[in-house]
Amino acid sequence: MQQSEVVSLLLALSLAPVIYASVSDRSFAGKRAFMFATFAMVSSYVATVLEGVTYGDLFNAVEHGALAASGVAFAIAVLQYVRSEYQASST
Repeated sequence: MQQSEVVSLLLALSLAPVIYASVSDRSFAGKRAFMFATFAMVSSYVATVLEGVTYGDLFNAVEHGALAASGVAFAIAVLQYVRSEYQASST
């Protein structure tokens, strides 16, 4: 476990509630995918730190799976948002 991994985890855990609070009261297309992507990214940081402590192979797989899920979810969120903005501007 490296110090930078712990610092990244602490930043992610401290910023996640801020992101949630700033997004929770808003309504926009792709919001659910965005929130899932944020949760998956924070989960990957947790798995990264746990990987250095115990069950390295398992948490390495969890880390990479969570990062992949986060990337896909962010892509879906962007596509949903752009599509809704395009539809709104064309009417």
